[in-house]
Amino acid sequence: MRTYLDNNILVSIEDKQIELDSLRTESLNCTEYVYSYAHISELLEANDNSGQLTEKRISTIKNVTNNCYCYSYGNYIEFKVEKPQFVIETMKIHHKFFNSLRGSVKTFNPNREKLIAALKIDKKRINNYSPTEVIEHFNTLLKIETPLGFGDMVNIAGSTLHGKIYAVFNFLDFLGYWSDRKNSKSNIARYNDASHVFFASSCDCFVSNDLRARNKAKVAFELFNVKTKVYSFEEFERTSNGAKQYFHE
Repeated sequence: MRTYLDNNILVSIEDKQIELDSLRTESLNCTEYVYSYAHISELLEANDNSGQLTEKRISTIKNVTNNCYCYSYGNYIEFKVEKPQFVIETMKIHHKFFNSLRGSVKTFNPNREKLIAALKIDKKRINNYSPTEVIEHFNTLLKIETPLGFGDMVNIAGSTLHGKIYAVFNFLDFLGYWSDRKNSKSNIARYNDASHVFFASSCDCFVSNDLRARNKAKVAFELFNVKTKVYSFEEFERTSNGAKQYFHE
């Protein structure tokens, strides 16, 4: 069973909030943990001038994932053994492209409140909907104002699964569904969240302690019929230790 850990889980391991041994219990020894360039992207965003965080994160990735790296070609995700140092250096070589990408992401600034008001969305109520109800609700509301449904808008916005998941995250956020706290880094953080969810779509489980990311991931997986299960770390441990539940269903 492959499990994708969100970056916040790696940070919690480094902060001793989650013990590494808890990932290596007998009941979870059939689990393979993986990392992606999204983890490295978040590391590079941290501007680690001293190099201490980079050294610590490389060690964490190695200890947790045994350098199992997932990477994509369009919609295809594959796995190989790759040292995070190599991924870091590769991303630095192409830093102009990634800086351009981050710049375009940061400029995403829709008039959220105007759209929410136009569609008569109740932000407090919408957060209590299931993923299926969210999709149905937005389909109904959008078709009042446009000939397109939620899925249609997502398909137009992205040509790859990665792009479509990012579009889902953006649409959900500015339509008021588990919206991110607005700050100078919220747009790039949402892009990173969507990237983690894209790579997690090739795994059996996605584990994150970010409630907003989990709820948006569930909607994206529902929309694209992805079978990846979504857990907080506590749920991953508690629900028959994660692995047992998966294999008995």
